[in-house]
Formats: sequence, C-alpha cells, structure tokens
Amino acid sequence: MKLLKIVIEGLPLYKNGFDVDFYAIQRVSEDDKLDLYKITENLYTMPAIAFCGINASGKTSALKIISFVTNLLGCNPINQIDGREILGNSSKVVINSYFTLLEEGQYQNIYRLQTTIIPASTPAEVNRYVIFHEDLWMKPIKGLVKKELHNFNNYEPIMHRADYEDYLRKDVSFVLIKRNQLGDELHIVNLLPFTNLNFFSLPYNPPSELLRYLDPSIKQLSFERLGDRNLIHLSMNDGYQIILDNYGDLYKYLSSGTVKGINVFLNSLYILKQGGYMILDEIENHFNHELVFDLIKSFYSQRLNPNGATIVFSTHYVELLDRMKRNDCIYINRHNDGLTTKNLSEILKRNDMKRSEAYKKNQMNGTAPSYDTYDEWIGKMEEMIHSN
Repeated sequence: MKLLKIVIEGLPLYKNGFDVDFYAIQRVSEDDKLDLYKITENLYTMPAIAFCGINASGKTSALKIISFVTNLLGCNPINQIDGREILGNSSKVVINSYFTLLEEGQYQNIYRLQTTIIPASTPAEVNRYVIFHEDLWMKPIKGLVKKELHNFNNYEPIMHRADYEDYLRKDVSFVLIKRNQLGDELHIVNLLPFTNLNFFSLPYNPPSELLRYLDPSIKQLSFERLGDRNLIHLSMNDGYQIILDNYGDLYKYLSSGTVKGINVFLNSLYILKQGGYMILDEIENHFNHELVFDLIKSFYSQRLNPNGATIVFSTHYVELLDRMKRNDCIYINRHNDGLTTKNLSEILKRNDMKRSEAYKKNQMNGTAPSYDTYDEWIGKMEEMIHSN
C-alpha cells in the first residue's frame, strides 16, 4: 500500500482541516525521478517528508495524525492506537485517505477511503471511538492527471461498511477486507514514543558495521532472552566485555547518540527492506547533524530503498531544509487560532533563496519567535534579578 494523500475534517486542533500529500505535487524532472519512487509515469511518491515550525506549532500533532491514519489503514483497532487522543472531544471526525495497492504486481487503481469516526455512545466507553460510516471508491490510475488524483465526483463507492458490519469490530476499518483480497500489507515503524525516552526497540541485533559507524570503540552488542531475563552482551575493541541485565545500565557505556542511532538505524533498515513508513519526531535529538543527513539520504537511495519506504519526521534544525531534495516534501506548521500545516511549495515561490534563511527571517510567516514576547521576557528577567 502506498499512501498518496490525507484530508481530515473535524479535528479540534485543526479548525480549517488537515491536508498532507505523500506524492510529488510539483513538476518531476528526469533528474528528480532518481530521488522518487515511481507509481506511474506521472505519479511519484516521496521518500522523505519533513515538518518544521517553532515550538508549539503542531509538528508532533501532525506526526500523531499521520501515525493514526497509517495505523487505521493498517487495520489496527482505533482504541488500541497510540496517539488516538488527536481525535480529542470532537463529535465527528471525517478522514479521507487516498492510496494505491499492488494488484497483480502493479499499481492499477487509486482508492479513496472515507472513514467517519465518532465517540462511543455508552458511559462505560469514555474516550473510546467507533467507526460510524465508511465507504471505499476506486478509479483506474492509467492516464491519471495529478490534479485530479483526489477527484472522485464521477465515481460511486465500490464498498460500503454497512455490508460488512456483522463481520467487523466497530473500531476497525473495513479496508482490511480489500487488503486481504489482494494480499497487500502496510508496514509502519512509529518512533514517536521514543522522542523523549531514549531506549531500545530493535527488530535485529545491531551489525558490527553499524556499531563502528556510530562508535568505533564498540566491537559487538547483542541481546538475548534467557527465561524471564533480558541479557545484554557488550564487548569493546580494547577487550573489555560485560553482560548486563538492565537496559538502563547501557548508558554507563554508550552515549545517548549511540543508543538512539542503533534504535533508529536498525528500524530504518527494517522499513527500507519492507517498504512502508517510519515516523520520527525531532529527528536531530541526540544526533550529530551528519547522522541526520545520512539517515535521510538512505531513503533517497534507489539501491537502499527499492520498495519506496518513506521517512516522516519533524525537526527544529532548519539548515536541514536546505539539504532536502524538493519544496513539496516540506510542511510548515503554524499556530494561529488553531494549528495549520501548509506545503512549502505553496509558501516559498523563489528557488534562489535558501530555505533556512527564509525560515529564520520569518519570510514564511510564523516561523520565527515573536520579538515582542522576547522583549517582554527580558524585561521580566531584569525585574526579577534586581528585585529584593
């Protein structure tokens, strides 16, 4: 499954809706095609999508929404999805998800899934949700004009949830049925829970080549389950060896950057191999900036990313924007009477200006802290410092 577009109405934090594209909406040149994943001759998905903005502008909220929708399309029950709090106290949230599926080895159709979610009605189901209504549309991808990708006005739904209600949980999307028919899968690595908690969630033991890349002093690191204990085997190039039974003790021997690097790069290896989505908040936390560039670069490599995986991340490191391949893979987040998320290609029209400079100079509107509030804080500091 390749996600193409998400449009959501009814989220309390987004008064004007939420709209994010996963395909290249700008023109794709011959050189650009080397950095994108081909769906058809005129439709390409992007290997990296960045969300940038000042503090409290909604970067993490945007990632939570994408995580929620990918889990919904992954047929996970709504009430078991981390981050479902983004639904808030809304009486109705309508999600339109646009995607394509592999059918007989090709992407032949574009689908629109409209899912209406409401709070569960009984007092015993506080903070729980159900799918009130759901329809699925389909149209052929052949001859598609990009600007018509989400236009299904001349098509009738091919499936109605009501026809399958007896076979489904109330909080599971019926896209499960269509995906099972085709044998298609959606792979997701959600690292949002690890933003402020730097610990391991590993699909593999780390290869020695990765360890040397992150910390040349490490020779080997492996994890073993022995009965009800987790054992950690660590050996260093100077001959030092130790066995630990507490993950927290690793911080005595490894830096935070190394721990995060092992976690993130191994999970990226999994998602690059499978194809899918890796979601990562504040990508530069604990990381040398070159590690960030190397991580993103691996998703742009057709050799390393043959199945079109996408890394979706947020960042405070605005110089990173200058290393991104295109404007349409960057979203600027603002908080002004509600959260907004807008594609950079709609904001920055000049191609001869560095993105980081435009960001810092607030030429994207709302990307720099207010100097008025800064002056107020300096005044308050001075008052408190000199008070009795």
